[in-house]
Amino acid sequence: MRIELAAFYVLALGPWHATAQEVNPDAIQTEACRTFHEDISRKRDNGQLAEAGAALSQALAAPENVLGESCGWLTVSNMATVFALSGRIAEAEALAKQSLRMMDKWYAPGDPVRFRPLHLLSSMQFQQAKWGKARETFRHLQALHIEQPGDRALVHGLAALWSEVEGRYQDAEREYFSAIAAWKQAGRDENADMATMFIGVGTLYLKQGRYRESAMSLDRALAIVNTARDAVPTDRVKVLAVRAALHTRQGQWREAGEELRSAISIADKDVRLDPPELKAILACYAFVLRKGNRKAEARSVEARAAAIRLPEWSKAMVDVTELRSRK
Repeated sequence: MRIELAAFYVLALGPWHATAQEVNPDAIQTEACRTFHEDISRKRDNGQLAEAGAALSQALAAPENVLGESCGWLTVSNMATVFALSGRIAEAEALAKQSLRMMDKWYAPGDPVRFRPLHLLSSMQFQQAKWGKARETFRHLQALHIEQPGDRALVHGLAALWSEVEGRYQDAEREYFSAIAAWKQAGRDENADMATMFIGVGTLYLKQGRYRESAMSLDRALAIVNTARDAVPTDRVKVLAVRAALHTRQGQWREAGEELRSAISIADKDVRLDPPELKAILACYAFVLRKGNRKAEARSVEARAAAIRLPEWSKAMVDVTELRSRK
């Protein structure tokens, strides 16, 4: 069952949400920048990524930009967030780096205002399996003085992911629930970031064979995704895909097929899903179809998966057992 295990693991890595990483208002030095940032944040949180991206592109291209020189890093950082949520991982990483370089003119290396681009950069590097760079960036993130509960939640979330891929499951569980508690403290217990934490918990329990607990966590994630204003279609795809993996672990092929068929239908209507993730979903679906003796359909799905060209970074993805052996 290795293809199914590897596939759901790739899906569980998916991009962490960046929507809750709000910048301290004191760091925004002009009123025009503040107003623009609030408008972009509102669009982003409402899932209006195309509108947010268009506004940011216009701001970055305008030679007579009235936002102020110090707003440049924030505009670039916002664009990085939009790219991340749109599945453009490598571009999001590049923009996060650019934002941090631009901040060097205004802020010291340890200034907490660097939290937002550092978190995004670490997440994007992690997703591309740039383990050394991701860990180094994460250490810079941990070194910052973090006060806001939403920021603490994001750090706990990344710490949980590191613990999980290194096989330290008890530490991962503790970090996930610390993140959930911090989101509740921040008053954001019904946002997409909270759903991501429950997906993480559900995936962790699945790996441990704790199926009942996994199902409960994934049901909670799906309930949040179905109502959260900042949720995007790919959030629902990820929940459905991991729920399908749970069904396959229990030999429930019909239920797994239904979950994956729904996930693929959503993915086909939304272009934000990364090619590796779509390929993983299709691989899972073909596997389930073969288990249900639907070989002709499986071959069709496999042909579609084979036609998907993967970015170079995705070829470096490793299974958790391989990562653990490198320690």
